[in-house]
Amino acid sequence: MTEPVPGEVHTTPEPEEDFEGPRRRARREREQRRSAAARARAIEDARREAKRRVTAAATAPKPVERGVVRGLKVLTWGIVIAVLSVGLGLLLYFTPIMSVRNLVVDGLQALPRDEVVAAVATLGVLCTALAFLLFFALIAEVGPVRATVITYVNPAVAVALGVLLLHEPFTAGIAAGFVLILGGSVFAARAAPAPG
Repeated sequence: MTEPVPGEVHTTPEPEEDFEGPRRRARREREQRRSAAARARAIEDARREAKRRVTAAATAPKPVERGVVRGLKVLTWGIVIAVLSVGLGLLLYFTPIMSVRNLVVDGLQALPRDEVVAAVATLGVLCTALAFLLFFALIAEVGPVRATVITYVNPAVAVALGVLLLHEPFTAGIAAGFVLILGGSVFAARAAPAPG
């Protein structure tokens, strides 16, 4: 290497620009094509996966709703209660001890008539089992707090049936009580106003 002479301008040769030959250009273009093809495959795979999810969600069997299951439980328990209440009522009514006692004391007149058996069965099925089924369905529909309002209407229904079927007198006091019961039930069943 030679030492620079004082006063002489020293120039360093500029590095040559990176020359891209045909092979290098072809390699670069192949890599670009491969990466573009990989991106296109990834996009196509994502599209297919999204389509598969949408199709699977549309054709998948829907789970049974909670209300349906609750309704079936209410129905099953209602049937069980009906059978048990009728059976227990008939068992208590026709117990051997009571039957023997009645036969000894009253004779053959103590045997229950068909009307009595029909009344016990009707009370067990309609007034107990069916009433429980309807009450449980009401609880499932409107909730336990609002469902209890129906119990306030029982005296009003009893008075109405007594007047219609048994021709009981309908006095002013009964009418006032009827209005108060129904009015209180309406106020109790109303939805609470939304806060502020």
